[in-house]
Amino acid sequence: MKIEKFAVEFQKIKEKGFIPSFRKGPTGVGFTLEKELGISENNIALPDLQGAELKAHRSQGNSLITLFTFNKKVWQIPPLEAIKKYGSKDKNGRLGLYYTMSLKPNSAGLLSNQFKSENILVDLRLHDKGTRARNHGTGFRTYENKLPLLFRQIEEIA
Repeated sequence: MKIEKFAVEFQKIKEKGFIPSFRKGPTGVGFTLEKELGISENNIALPDLQGAELKAHRSQGNSLITLFTFNKKVWQIPPLEAIKKYGSKDKNGRLGLYYTMSLKPNSAGLLSNQFKSENILVDLRLHDKGTRARNHGTGFRTYENKLPLLFRQIEEIA
């Protein structure tokens, strides 16, 4: 979708006022916005809008915003070995490695390369599938109030 079309369609959505989320949980707002814009949900690493990825979140929320994910076989040890060494059981009983990295050690005591300013955090998101690791991609994330610190120029389009 081109930015100009997005601006028109987004204005129409804003004029509707409050729209109940079409899905529960943290992905509900983005899913609802994509549905309202006529964009099909996908998990591909291509942008939604003319070279930009569309991001939506609840106002006053404190959840992290994913800037992008990266999974290009850059692990220094095999992912399954990392899960077995540093992982913990999730609510489904699977051994997983789901940690947000920052300047402070996480509950597993992992520190990785840090972004000293803490404007960007790194999420490890993988679990043990038995014979292999299921990697959801390493997420590079930030909080909404940190977004202006990450870009030289911010332009409001709608």
